[in-house]
Amino acid sequence: MKYVYTAIFSPEPSDTNKNLLSVVFPDIQMCHTCGQDLLDAMEMAADVLCLCLYHLEEEGEDIPDPTPPQNIKVEGNDFITAIAVDTNYYRQFFANYANQAIAN
Repeated sequence: MKYVYTAIFSPEPSDTNKNLLSVVFPDIQMCHTCGQDLLDAMEMAADVLCLCLYHLEEEGEDIPDPTPPQNIKVEGNDFITAIAVDTNYYRQFFANYANQAIAN
């Protein structure tokens, strides 16, 4: 299944990394991650979103409707962006990975 959810990116500069970003999905509880820079945070966001949605599908739980981006408020230097994922691709990837592990 294909999904698009809005993520909130928050700069979290530290003494060792001035580009660190935390990422949360306000529509999906416990769906959050971080990245060392914007590219890493985007990749990590897609991965955690897909994993969370895949888990909800597998458990037969309701998938929450995404909040329209214009209804998501951010503060300070935070910003939003849409993250698109495909749980069918994720499911197929891990099925192939598991089959390869069994074969070896």
